[in-house]
Amino acid sequence: MQIWVKPDRLAKLQSQCRRSCARVQQQNTVNPAGQIGSEPVPLGQEFTYTVRAQGRLITPEEFGQIVIRRTATGRCCA
Repeated sequence: MQIWVKPDRLAKLQSQCRRSCARVQQQNTVNPAGQIGSEPVPLGQEFTYTVRAQGRLITPEEFGQIVIRRTATGRCCA
């Protein structure tokens, strides 16, 4: 996915391109959600499965929901 930055919008948000890149990286991750069959295991248990929650963004709409900055009152400025 290629993301185009609008310099005038960043200036209005008092933000920087590197901050925007950091926000995309923070909000576009694969997050482990736990394991099934991990220690302690009953006798005969042969497998351990890692459960992952959806984290990677796929569609342009999902990327459009990334929060770049919040106001002092907590309002999102995407």
